[in-house]
Amino acid sequence: MVGASRSSTLEARRPNAFGREAELAAREAELRLQQSTLRRKAIDAALPRLAELQPLRIDPRVETLAERERALAEREQRIAALTARLEEARVRLEERLAPAEAPKVTASAPPSVAVDRSYFAPGSFRDEEAWWAAQLGREPQLAA
Repeated sequence: MVGASRSSTLEARRPNAFGREAELAAREAELRLQQSTLRRKAIDAALPRLAELQPLRIDPRVETLAERERALAEREQRIAALTARLEEARVRLEERLAPAEAPKVTASAPPSVAVDRSYFAPGSFRDEEAWWAAQLGREPQLAA
């Protein structure tokens, strides 16, 4: 038990090495924070007056680039709008043409028969005169 009481008395006698320095460092940090807050308030108060007195001067090249970028963005918007309108018009046209392209089949009219385009090509029949004679029932006569 003697050893236990002896260690506690040593701890009580030994000074805290970082206590005083830590306290000073905390006070100094608090003081610096207050000073920086005051400086920031002074700068913020002076900025509007500075802007009124002296308008910002921007390099003319930067202004030109900014103007070109705005014009490019406007063009892209117009192109996108025109593309959307063109797509809408194409869809409407397809909707209007769909009934015309669909074959109309009724009870009185049979469906149309698909004929190859080469059927109508000139010279597709070896003896066209004989073919026309068979179709017409007589020899074809050219009107003069």
